[in-house]
Amino acid sequence: IHMPIGELASLGGAVSSMLPAFRTLTQTVSVNTSGLYRLANAAAGDKLKIAKNGSFWGAFKRADGTSKFAQLVEAEPVSISSQTVMPLNPATMMMAFALYSIERQMDNILEMEKHILAFLEQEKAAQIEADLKMLTSITCEYKYNWDKEQYVASNHKLALDIKRTAAKNIAFYQKQIAEILDSKQFLVVNKTIDSAVKGLEKKYKYYRLSLYIYSFASFMEVMLLGNFQEEYILQVKGEIEKYSEEYHRFYLHSADYITKIAEVSIEANAMKGIGSVGKVLGNFIGSIPLIKEGPVDEWLMEGGSYLKQTGQNMKNSAPQKLEKISESGTKIFVAKLDEINHIYNHIDSIYFDRDNIYLVI
Repeated sequence: IHMPIGELASLGGAVSSMLPAFRTLTQTVSVNTSGLYRLANAAAGDKLKIAKNGSFWGAFKRADGTSKFAQLVEAEPVSISSQTVMPLNPATMMMAFALYSIERQMDNILEMEKHILAFLEQEKAAQIEADLKMLTSITCEYKYNWDKEQYVASNHKLALDIKRTAAKNIAFYQKQIAEILDSKQFLVVNKTIDSAVKGLEKKYKYYRLSLYIYSFASFMEVMLLGNFQEEYILQVKGEIEKYSEEYHRFYLHSADYITKIAEVSIEANAMKGIGSVGKVLGNFIGSIPLIKEGPVDEWLMEGGSYLKQTGQNMKNSAPQKLEKISESGTKIFVAKLDEINHIYNHIDSIYFDRDNIYLVI
């Protein structure tokens, strides 16, 4: 895993402090010169005369052997500066990589929010919209506030509330979809199939959105709580994966349900029935010596095959209408939890070069 050093500056103040320019501490100390004096008239080659006891006289001995009195002036204040590069904090380094991991996915998260909100505007689901926007806002602001206790505490509680609401919504839409799948359809028309697909699609949009918000809130719960122990991360990841597997099972059951009601569709079976009759008539006419040389039997046989295939196509195309809701949309958060787990629990060494920081597993 690597991160460009230049990215540190974009990850908030606490992380950008790891840059050498920010870690260089300059300390200036002023020396008290009160009572100190300096020689004011020393020329090149002048030396203070030394007394027998090792002290200095207040006179110079010039280079030519002559003498002169020394002049003293009060010493000016002296400032001494020193620079120290502070060591890196490993915890801050790990957080930097975690923030960088989130930052790389922000475009995808914002794009998903835009896509979801376009759907919600039509449905006027204000609470779900508010929860999604709040999670996105927390994620965007997290890099600036992850080290601020009050911010973390209040938003952690908020993420838990959103997660709890999303879990309730998941259960609600699972129940609604299950009721549809348990209904019996004995004789339907294509409009019924279209209506069933649209009804399921609407339920699945809210179901998938609730699961997306649950996964989003679970991920931010880990980040806000700051508990990066592997056992906890894997537990949260496991909960998301469990819900995702349930979603996939519901989708498969729904596709099977649509296929079954398509099989009893009047139009589809009529097409197949007409096609079969046409093909039989074509074969029968083809057996009559005086007519078999004409085009009628060929038209009936070919037309019958076409109509029969059309009926089959109507059945096959019905479940394909649900394909766009087949993915739960949780993979992004599962992947991020895996990455956070690697960053905090599976790093052996940290290396630097001129441009990048490397975490070695």
